[in-house]
Amino acid sequence: MLTMTLTKTAGMVDKKRAPTKTSFKPGSIPGTAVLTAQNALDIRQLHAAGFPLNQLAKVYGVSYQHVWCIVKNRKWRNAVRQV
Repeated sequence: MLTMTLTKTAGMVDKKRAPTKTSFKPGSIPGTAVLTAQNALDIRQLHAAGFPLNQLAKVYGVSYQHVWCIVKNRKWRNAVRQV
């Protein structure tokens, strides 16, 4: 009975998620990023000026969904226009 409890506890520790090669700290930009923070700000500004999302996606080389998430502030929330 005691060994069973120890085994379960050891198994729970093993299930802890380990960092992967693609994980990075929030706010940092991985080396494989297609866009920069400035691109995200430009996308928001161009969309506000009337450019359609699908056209912006083609210009910046990303998917329609990615541009939509940028415009809705679900991605690149930390992008702030520099003075």
